[in-house]
Formats: sequence, structure tokens, C-alpha cells
Amino acid sequence: MGGLNFLEAIAQYDLPGVYICVGNHWMDNSYSISKTAVERFVRMFNAHRGTRVNNVRVVNAYGPRQQAAPPFAPGKVRKITPAVVCRALSGLPVELYGGGTQVSDMVWVGDVARALVAALEAAAAGEVLDHVVEVGPTTSSSIREVAELIIDLCVARGYPRVDIADLPMRPGETPGTAVTAQTKTLLSVGIDPRSLVSLEEGMARTVDWFIDNRGIHWDVPGATAGPAVSTEAAPATGTVAGA
Repeated sequence: MGGLNFLEAIAQYDLPGVYICVGNHWMDNSYSISKTAVERFVRMFNAHRGTRVNNVRVVNAYGPRQQAAPPFAPGKVRKITPAVVCRALSGLPVELYGGGTQVSDMVWVGDVARALVAALEAAAAGEVLDHVVEVGPTTSSSIREVAELIIDLCVARGYPRVDIADLPMRPGETPGTAVTAQTKTLLSVGIDPRSLVSLEEGMARTVDWFIDNRGIHWDVPGATAGPAVSTEAAPATGTVAGA
């Protein structure tokens, strides 16, 4: 209903727009199904209502200010990056559904913002694309590889190495699947896929931000003092993760 309200407003006021599509659009869960339904409504509105809306498919966005879920912060959704970073910085085992064997592309939040703006500017210029712009890295990684990178980054900053605990796959998810992006589609909005921030660089910035914002944005369960180790954190980027 929110997506339809958005499209009706776009049509009523003759405004350009961008709809953020879900990465795992083919999965059989209520979130993926409803998000993908709106993706099709976008095409219908463009064809029959004369709207100017471009679809942008964002895989797993990550970066500073992404909200962690309990017991670290009051977030309602357990996101990959804050879940792993907070556990690694708290000395707790990192929990991975399905052992983390599934491939799920990770994209720096600043690159997501850049793609959304570019797609909106294209729509404003009357360029309604006949395909979905997909935002993601040129090289894919499994969730386990992402978790291992985060753990290594925390160890490099003086934190003890934590173990990885394998959990059963959640309902609605398929083991061994791959959520990836067709990065060549970024060229249609003037973005070279090779210009995107690498996973190593982006995750290092993210870990530093979480270190610098312990006790403000999140905290170790039961903690009453500051960080467990002293470290020089990188400056916050001021970006917001949207997915």
C-alpha cells in the first residue's frame, strides 16, 4: 500500500521518482513478494499513467549509522553488518544463518545514495529506463567471507578474535542461494561499476565508526563503561544505511 501511495502521488503531481527494489526478489517470503509486486506496478504506471519512475535494485547496503538489533541497540530488524560487527567487538561468537554459505552482495551506502540520485536525475530528464538499475559490487562474497573480513578488521584494531557459530537457515530463505547485482546496469545512469567503494575499504570505515560510537549508537550487552580497548577510530562519514 505504501508503494501504491507513492506511485499515485507521483502521478498526481507529475514528479519524477525512484523505487528501491529488493535484492532477493525471487525469494518466497512476504517481504520479497510485496516489494516485487510494487516493482511491477512501477512498470504499469510508467506505461499507462505516464509516470517517470526508475527502478533501482539495491542489494545489502551497509555503512555507518545502520541500526543494530537487540541486545546491542533497539533496531527491529537484524541486519548482517551491525549484527556481525557488534558481536565481534563485544567478544561474542558471530552467528550466521545457514553457516553463511549463501552469497549476498554488499554495497557501500554512499554508492547506494549516488545511484539513487543518478536514477532520479535521469527520471527528471524524462529518461525512463526499461530495465532495473542494480547497485552492487563487481566481485561477490559469501556471508561467511564478509563475517571473516569483519572479524579480521576487529582483530587488527586490537580486539580478540571471536568464533563463528552456525545457525539453521531462516524460514523463507533458500540455502546456497546468491543475491547478486548486474553491475553493468549502473552504466545507464552514468556510474562506472569500478568506481564503487570496495568491500574492504567500506567495511573498514564501518568498523571504525562502530568503535567510535560505542555507548552512543550501540553498546556491549551489560556494559557500563567505555570501549574495551583503546583505538584510534576513523572519522564518521555521516551517511545513513537505508537497507
